[in-house]
Amino acid sequence: MAPGAECPVTPTQTVESGSTSKQDEIPTYGYGTWPVFLSGQDRWFAGEAALLLISPEYDGPLIVRGHQLDGSGGMPLQSTSDAHSSPVGAHGVEFSPPHSATRWREWDGQITPGIAPGCYGLQADGFTFTTLIVFAIQPGPPPPS
Repeated sequence: MAPGAECPVTPTQTVESGSTSKQDEIPTYGYGTWPVFLSGQDRWFAGEAALLLISPEYDGPLIVRGHQLDGSGGMPLQSTSDAHSSPVGAHGVEFSPPHSATRWREWDGQITPGIAPGCYGLQADGFTFTTLIVFAIQPGPPPPS
């Protein structure tokens, strides 16, 4: 994709309401398709909170990799703390199968601080699927909440 080209952002979906293993209510929207969604914001800025939500309907392992589609930026997400995931090289994160498949899995992270604005893609691979989430990181600081 050429630098400056329009980013083909993945549309948001309504996510089935429920809770995660942390008993938190999950957002009711996410960018992506079953079973993995990027959520937490409606516009993305460097350093902002981001969530990956994994449907309880998928109970296998998962690898999520990412990079900038219109430039040379690397993985756009950074973990803030999660015992159920581990890094995979410089551009990915791996999720273990859940202990119980009755709740949504949630990965708490953030858009990598200092990452360049642009168009980014996350590829999620499970045993039976591959899905792509495309989103744009806006220039400048996030607006006040």
